[in-house]
Amino acid sequence: MANQLSTEQLLLINNLMYMSNDAPLVSMVNGTEGKTIGDIVSGIDVNQLKNTQSNELTSGDDWAKIIEAVKSDSQLMNMEVVTTHQDASGGKSLLLANPDTNEAVVVFRGTGKNEWKDNFEGGGPTNGSDGVSTQQQENTLDWYESLELDGYDTITVTGHSKGGNKAKYVTVMDDSVDRCVSFDGQGFSDEFCEKYEAKIACNQGKIENHNAESDYVNLLLNDIGKTTYYKGENYNTDLAFVENHCADTMLHFNEDGSVSMTEGTRDSRMVIIDDFLNSYLRTLSPEEKQKVLSLIGELVEAGFNKASVQELLDTFLNGDNTEVAADLLAYLLVYKEENPEFVDAIQDILNGMGMENVSDLIDTVVDVTEWEYFDTVAAYLSKAGGNLPDWILNEIGKKIKKETGLDLSADDLRKLLGMVNSAANKMDDVEIKSGRDKKIITVDASVGKNPFLTRLNQMHIRKNELATYASRLDSIGDEILAVTRGLDGSLIPARIKLYALAGKVEVQARKCKKLGKKLEEICNIYNETENAIIAAAKK
Repeated sequence: MANQLSTEQLLLINNLMYMSNDAPLVSMVNGTEGKTIGDIVSGIDVNQLKNTQSNELTSGDDWAKIIEAVKSDSQLMNMEVVTTHQDASGGKSLLLANPDTNEAVVVFRGTGKNEWKDNFEGGGPTNGSDGVSTQQQENTLDWYESLELDGYDTITVTGHSKGGNKAKYVTVMDDSVDRCVSFDGQGFSDEFCEKYEAKIACNQGKIENHNAESDYVNLLLNDIGKTTYYKGENYNTDLAFVENHCADTMLHFNEDGSVSMTEGTRDSRMVIIDDFLNSYLRTLSPEEKQKVLSLIGELVEAGFNKASVQELLDTFLNGDNTEVAADLLAYLLVYKEENPEFVDAIQDILNGMGMENVSDLIDTVVDVTEWEYFDTVAAYLSKAGGNLPDWILNEIGKKIKKETGLDLSADDLRKLLGMVNSAANKMDDVEIKSGRDKKIITVDASVGKNPFLTRLNQMHIRKNELATYASRLDSIGDEILAVTRGLDGSLIPARIKLYALAGKVEVQARKCKKLGKKLEEICNIYNETENAIIAAAKK
C-alpha cells in the first residue's frame, strides 16, 4: 500500500484551494463533487498562464508550475473530490479521498473575504458557545463532524493560513483525526489553551506546523504541535515580504517538474513580534482584549488598503479608540525601553508589507514622545485640561510636518497630544509580561491510559488554574484597597477592617502563586526525565 500523502503533496493541494473561476483556472469548490483532481486540472492550459500576473502576488508562471507539478503526480491526479463546502463568510473546504491508500484528506482554505474579523476575535474571549472558540471555528467543526469518515483507514486534515488554524482546531476538538498538517496557520488564545489544555495535551502530538521562515501569520498567539521552518522563494513583486505568506512560497520547483521544500531557520524579527503580541495581550482584561484586537484589525485592514497616515490617525483618534490606543502606546513605549530592537523589527515588517503609512504613523507618535519639550507640554496639558495655546500647537504642528510631512489640524493635534499624554501617564503602571507561547505537555496516545501521565496532565492544568486564581485575587485585593482609600476619613473602623481583608486576600494570592510554582517545577522535572529516557532508548 502506498504511503499517506507527503507534506509537499499536501502543500500543492492547499495551493489549488486558491484557484478561482477566472480562466484558465477553475475553482476546486464549485461543482467538483465526484471528480478527480485530474479531471479538474487537465483542462487548464498552462501556456495561457505563463508570462501573466494571475493575481496580485502569485504570478501566472508560478501557477503554471503548480499545475504542471500536480499533473506530473499520478497519486494527486487520482484524488477524488467527495464533497465540498462553502459558508456565508467565504470559508471553503473539501473532502478528498485517496483511492491508493483509503486516506481521507480534509482541506480548509485560507481566510475568506468576510473572515478577517473572525481571525482577530480568536485572540481573546469570544462570543462562541464555549467563550473561547470563534464562530468560524465552530462552523468548521460542525461541518467536519457531518462528514462520513468511518470507512477510511486514516484521516488527514490540512490547511493554509486560517485553514491551518481550522485544521488544528478540528484536531484538538475531535479525536478522529489521525494527522494534521498546517501551513502558516495561526495559533490560539491563552483562554483557549487554558480551557482545552487536556484536549491539546492528548492531540497536539498529531499536529505538524510547516511555516515559512519570515511568515507573519503563524506567529499570532500560542501555537501547538511540532514546527518546522522553511526557506521562502518564488517572489514575483516588490512586496516580497507580503509573499512570505503565499501558499506557494515554501515550494521549490525542480527541473523534473516535482516540488521540494528546503528547511531553514525562523526569522528573528518574527520572534520579536511574536513575543510582543503575546506579552501585551496578557496585560489586558477580556473586555480590553476585544477592543484592542478590533483596533488592530481596523489598522491592518486600512494598512493593506493603502490608507493615508491621516486616515490611520483618524482611526486612532476615533471615539473609544483613543483610550485603547493610549494603552497600547504606553505598553509599546515601556516595552521598547526593555527591548529596543522591537520598533526596528515592526517597522521593517510594515515597510516590507507595503504598509509604510502605518510605519510613518508609529514614527510620528514615537517622535512626539521623544521631543525634548514633550514633558513640559504634557505637564501643561494636564493643568490646562487639554487646552493648549495656539502658538504651542503651531510649533508642535510645524515640527511634526517637518519630520513626517503630516499636516495636522489644530483639533487633530490636540487629540494626538492628549492620547500621547494619556499614554505617558499610564507608563508607570505598565508591567511587562512574558511573551513566550504557552507550552502544554503532550500526552502520547500510544501509552494508553497511563495513570501517572494522567495525574501529571491534571497537575499541569491545576498549575494554570492556580495562576488564574492568583491573578483574580490580586485584582480583588486592588479593588478592596481602592474602595478603602475612597472612604470618608471618619469611617476608620471600616477602613481598618477593609485593609485587613485586603491583606488576607494578598496572602492567599501568594499561596496560590507559590503552589503553582511548585507544581510547575514538578512538571518540568518529569518532562526532563521523560525526554532523557526517550533519548537513551533511541541510542
